[in-house]
Amino acid sequence: MVLTEAMSSGRPFVSTPVGGIPSLAQEGGVLVPVEDHVGLARALVEFLAEPEVARRQGEQGQEYCSQTRSVEVVGARLRELYLDASSSGTQSNSPHEVLLVASNGGHLLQLLQLADLWPQTRRHWVTFRTSDAVSLLAGETTTWAYHPTNRNVRNLIRNLGLAFRLVRRHNFQAIVTTGAGVAVPFVILGRLFRVNVVYIESMARITSPSLTGRLVYPFADTFIVQWPALQRYFKRAHLYGTVFDPS
Repeated sequence: MVLTEAMSSGRPFVSTPVGGIPSLAQEGGVLVPVEDHVGLARALVEFLAEPEVARRQGEQGQEYCSQTRSVEVVGARLRELYLDASSSGTQSNSPHEVLLVASNGGHLLQLLQLADLWPQTRRHWVTFRTSDAVSLLAGETTTWAYHPTNRNVRNLIRNLGLAFRLVRRHNFQAIVTTGAGVAVPFVILGRLFRVNVVYIESMARITSPSLTGRLVYPFADTFIVQWPALQRYFKRAHLYGTVFDPS
């Protein structure tokens, strides 16, 4: 996230080849081996001594971000996937609702970046009743899920019942979720009721998948990762960059 922010601001970076960073290096920065302190210092000094080189490297990274990692670009690609998935669903004269499912915190913030893909009247949210969620979703149609979900079988069962009631009663055209645990029952019930399911792996998962991602992968119609390293775990995953606009 920090490197993406630097690139979007036209700043070159010096880093080590860990996580998803190598996929960014050729566009906006320089990599040095881990624990190579001399190499790190040399790369920094070279940028300081050659401001024109640093400027060109920064501009290259900024262009890369604007073309591949802005909310507009990622949102447009997700919308194409959503429309493709929706076209196979049941058709009617009235527009269907979209169920947006996310735990509070970062998962909810990521999904909110994509909310404008659908009119407010078609959005139905599921998350936890916490102060941040209540504030962020003011004026939105929201159903509050049971939490905590970590190692809590009782709430898993309660959320499974909640998912069953919602999916059965509403004519949802799609379920879109960024996780985490609250997503599992909704993805499974969505698949059983033949609702198109779009799962977006968290931006925080750079090199290894989340437990939620592993659990829902077999059930999701469309599975999206935000970093290339995760494609080795999810062979049919789509990679469209990050949902956050670093600018």
